[in-house]
Amino acid sequence: MEKIISGSVGRPPTAAELIRLRTRHGRTQAAVAARLDVTPRQVQRWEAGVGTMPIPSWQLLCLEWGTRFAEDFTPAPGITRGWDLHRDQRRETIERGDMVELQPHGAAFYLRAIVAGTASDAIDAVPSGDGYLAIVTGFAGVEDTGDELGGFRLGERVRFALANVFHVEQRVPRDPAVPICQERR
Repeated sequence: MEKIISGSVGRPPTAAELIRLRTRHGRTQAAVAARLDVTPRQVQRWEAGVGTMPIPSWQLLCLEWGTRFAEDFTPAPGITRGWDLHRDQRRETIERGDMVELQPHGAAFYLRAIVAGTASDAIDAVPSGDGYLAIVTGFAGVEDTGDELGGFRLGERVRFALANVFHVEQRVPRDPAVPICQERR
């Protein structure tokens, strides 16, 4: 599969990049228009190569939707798991709040990312094959690198499959006595 973007998000997208990002996420031109507060016709123009999408608009879409998918990561030979033996019960699932390690293709480092969504979440539509959404929080296997490494940056959203996970650390379990959210009145 072709890369979503071929360079930095610090420049306007090509028409092809905008189309790839939108379609890879299963979004309509109307959804892009609504998120950017422009008309669907404006999105059609950008996708036709007429005019240039403003750089901040492109950066917003890339940041919120993510530009990395399961095919951008190496398949793992197996998953190692970590959990607190005194507090947690071992589970075979990956859930929101867990920390995962993923290895980009050709990289000597791993990304550390917090799982923010799964295919079963109704909050965010996860494209087929990309069962999880996570936010990059660090890099493993390298010395201090700053905010960016190998084209990946802290805070970037990535989508991945279970087959891409090298290691998972279970989140602290939720106290069942504390409601997840209070109903608004």
